Amino acid sequence: MFWDKARSKMNKAGRAALGAALLVGGVTILTAPAMAQSVVVRSTGPSASQYPAGKKLPSNARLTLKSGDVITVLDKGGTRVLRGPRTISLNQRVASASTTSSMRTLLRTRSNTRARTGAVRSTGTAAAGEANTAPRSPNLWFVDVSRPGTYCIADPAGTVLWRSDIAATQSATLSDASGAGATPIEWRRGSALKRWPMDKMPIADGGIYTLAMAGDAEPAQITLRLMETVPEDADDTASELIARGCQQQLDLLVDTLQTSENTGAAGEAEPL
Repeated sequence: MFWDKARSKMNKAGRAALGAALLVGGVTILTAPAMAQSVVVRSTGPSASQYPAGKKLPSNARLTLKSGDVITVLDKGGTRVLRGPRTISLNQRVASASTTSSMRTLLRTRSNTRARTGAVRSTGTAAAGEANTAPRSPNLWFVDVSRPGTYCIADPAGTVLWRSDIAATQSATLSDASGAGATPIEWRRGSALKRWPMDKMPIADGGIYTLAMAGDAEPAQITLRLMETVPEDADDTASELIARGCQQQLDLLVDTLQTSENTGAAGEAEPL
């Protein structure tokens, strides 16, 4: 009787294991629960090549950092700055209420939301020893006209051009890379937002556009990359931004999360 019960349990376990296996092209793949991950978003120092931006790390990863290493990782709990020399263990955390609220606001794709000038201060792309204190966009998917570069677009029809200085009316001319299809646009005094003129300037993935602001000596060049899907989590969003070269948005994402988090232990990983 004992052996009958044991054999029954073993058969059930075997069926469960087989049920978790998938046969694909003659190759058996065992399924497993998805493991939480962290993604490297900034990396400097001797180990930068070992932990480049975009590298994904399991939640229980152990990193051995050298003197001078400064690595920023992002997970569902927010951001953490890891500094060497030491060995550090990554442990998944629960995001604080302020971090969760900041992420929801920043990642919101509804472009018709009333926007204010940004309160986030940038530190990501400033020159060494020089803090960039320019206001940042309040939404990850707005195109910041004061910061040219590559931007990932979540909703082409709802693409918005954002400016931080709303003290006066501002005019500009938007053109494609060849200079064709020049389209005048204007921000009214007190307004930070201007919808992209899709009817006159359709957005193409990888399209290069120039924005000549009245009074500026040189036009700004903007490259737009279309998102096939828009991740819901900050860590997955960061991975997509890195893959498409959308550095301005990656810096905005990291800076916003770091601003919303508490200093001290909340932003550090656990040393071993």
